[in-house]
Amino acid sequence: MLESVLKRVLEEVISRVTELSVATGDATGGSTTTLVDTSVVWETDKWKDAVVEITHAADGKRYFVTITSNTADTLTFPAIAVTVAAGDHYEIRMTLRLADIDKWGGTTQTGLDIGAELPKKVNKATTPVIYNKTMTLADTEYSQALPANTKKYTIQTRDGTAFRLAFETGKVATPTEPYFSIGTDGFHHEDLIEPASLTLYFACDEAAKVVEIIAWS
Repeated sequence: MLESVLKRVLEEVISRVTELSVATGDATGGSTTTLVDTSVVWETDKWKDAVVEITHAADGKRYFVTITSNTADTLTFPAIAVTVAAGDHYEIRMTLRLADIDKWGGTTQTGLDIGAELPKKVNKATTPVIYNKTMTLADTEYSQALPANTKKYTIQTRDGTAFRLAFETGKVATPTEPYFSIGTDGFHHEDLIEPASLTLYFACDEAAKVVEIIAWS
């Protein structure tokens, strides 16, 4: 269930697009199929497939057209209804998909097949193990190491007696913070975790109580 929800959410996010205005200026000349700006130096074909919005100074009309190629100072596109002239304002806009981002923090990223890779990222667990630990003495610390890379666990007392829980020794026999109190008929559950190692420490005010733990890895 969680896997399918996450997959749908990510697919929806990645399908969305963001339009960015990435360059703007005034033409120094052009034609019906070109716009020239001699004040810039562009990388060849940097703007291929981007959209240029041209505001024709003579009548204020705006023309939108997809760029097919560019040189250092000239954009080329399918013919529009006017000749681009000096002073015509332009904005170059690119539609950026998240899937098109190939660098993060300057580091090149490789492609990701969401359908294939997402299930590997979801915190799946395949192996359960159950522990029953008798706390023979009252107010005495007992412990249980969980499997490496445990992904979720639940801990409770068999008859619902209140008890104390900690993740480090020396906190539960004589209650010493930090510790966690689980009340009568209560339990403690953790999910979506993956610690390399984890030991639970627990104690109870009453003797001869059994702690039940189920852990998944």
